[in-house]
Order: sequence, then structure tokens, then C-alpha cells
Amino acid sequence: YKQLTSFIKLKCILNAMKKRGQVTVLILIGIALILIVGIAIFFLTQKTTDIETAEVEVDRSIGNEARFTSFIENCMEKQLLKGISIAGAQGGRIFMQDESSLITENAVIGYTYKNGDTILDYKDVELDLGYYVDLTFDECTNYFDIFKEEQFAISETGSYPINTEVIEFDLFDTLPLNSDVTLGEDLVSIDTTYPLQISKGNNQFTLQTFSVNVDSNIKETVKSALDITKNHHNGIDLAYLTSFDMLVNAFPYDADNTIYSMYSEETNPSFFLFVTENE
Repeated sequence: YKQLTSFIKLKCILNAMKKRGQVTVLILIGIALILIVGIAIFFLTQKTTDIETAEVEVDRSIGNEARFTSFIENCMEKQLLKGISIAGAQGGRIFMQDESSLITENAVIGYTYKNGDTILDYKDVELDLGYYVDLTFDECTNYFDIFKEEQFAISETGSYPINTEVIEFDLFDTLPLNSDVTLGEDLVSIDTTYPLQISKGNNQFTLQTFSVNVDSNIKETVKSALDITKNHHNGIDLAYLTSFDMLVNAFPYDADNTIYSMYSEETNPSFFLFVTENE
């Protein structure tokens, strides 16, 4: 009887220790996830703040057409860089519907794989960046107030969606896309159609198209994320994750989802977060 009682006590103690161990693991995973998301948000905020505070200046030493062109293309570059940082923190996407993203307490992260399908491709990234520049362009130009102070008259003659808010995703079915973004190996290119008629006194001219290239390897980062997603079907392979130039970590979010983080000071974006559904 004493032996049976001792055995039952021992069994209870072991079960309690096992449960505490499971809770400890879950707590550690939760802390790690909060830290990595927090770091990603910090870097994103710092990056976008640095871009935001970098004022776009007007070069008055060149002709008016060149001044406007330079100002507009600098704004395109500024907004494109902000978009790349946001896309990096959200799994390559900026505009996502609920079913294609994991909403946590600290972040919204895009899926690369869900319901048996890979749901991220390069075209999604390009379209989101194009729409982002279109929809946030006035944040940088400030409606050309700096030129209006010099008595320039500026008329938009196209369908550029200045000061437009995306409320419903159905809007994308009808919203014109004026910025064509292309992901290259080491850069991102953007060509924007933005027709303007500008005049000041007897000086009148028209501007139509603008082009910018920025240094970014987001295409290679997306490729790495898709490669990791494909490999994830076999479970988390720590040895495989060390084969990338970026620092890659995996965090089991719950029974159904795993969040991956990728980081490198040498890349743009520096942080890339994505989630894949477990099979």
C-alpha cells in the first residue's frame, strides 16, 4: 500500500513537472515572438521615421521643368522606400485581406502558404508597392505647396488618386494603377504616369512620366521566404535555416502556424516577417 501511494505521488509530481515544462516552453516561445515582432516594429518605425524626416528639397539652381521632375522623383523614391519597409514587416504585402494574414496582438503578418497553396508571389509585392506609392504620394508632395508659394499654377490632368483612402478591397478592382513597379535582383524600379500642366507667367510646360530606381534586394528576400516555406513542409529545419545570408529564426505561433523572421543589416528591407500554415 505504501509503495502504491509513493508511486501515485511520484506520478503526480512527474505529471506536474511535465505540465510546468510545457508551460515554460510556451512562455519562452511567446516571449521570443514578442521580442522578434517588437524588434521588427522598432526597425520599421525607425526606418520609416528616418525616411519621413528626410525632407525632399527643391533644387533652385536648375530650370523649372527639371526642378519639378527632381522633386516628384525624389518623392517617389521616398514613398517607395517606406513601402518596401512596410512590406518587409508584413510578409511582402502591404494591402491584405484577413484570410491572407495572421493578426496578432502586435502585428499583421502575411501568409506565404495557407490552405495547401502558396499565396505570395512577386506580382503581389509589385502591385502593393505601386498602389502604396499612388495612395501616399501627397504625403510627400504636400500638394506642391512649396511651388505654389512661388506662384506656380499646377493642374493634375490624369486620374492619379491623390488623397484617396482605401476603405474596401473592392476598390482595387476599379482604382487605376499609375505606378508600375518591377522587382530586380538588386534594385526596385518604378515608372509613374502623373500628367501635370504647370505654368508661371508666360512659362508653361507639361510633365507626364517619371522613373526611379532604388537599391533593394526584396526580390531575393521573397525568394528565400518562399524557399523556406517549401522546406517547412518537412518541419523546422534549423540546419537549413543557417544556410541563408540573413539571420533566420522560426517561432511556432500555435498548433497551426509558424512565424519566420529574417534579418540582416546589409539588406533592404532589413527585416522580413512571414507566416506559413503548418500541414
